[in-house]
Amino acid sequence: MTRDYSITLQDSTGKTYTISINGACIDDLMNSGYSQSEATESVEQNAGDNAIARGNIGSDCWIVSINR
Repeated sequence: MTRDYSITLQDSTGKTYTISINGACIDDLMNSGYSQSEATESVEQNAGDNAIARGNIGSDCWIVSINR
């Protein structure tokens, strides 16, 4: 079982935004055939895309830290 953790994103303006990642979501994707790295990347990308869509962070953001 994958533990919950958070990622922090930063955009080119210096704005940061921290997102909680639900480990069960990663496990669900792995159970459907994704590798651990594919599942992790997919969940983190989706979380980042949602944060961008809500206006929490700029579209040019990147991950600056992973807090496991």
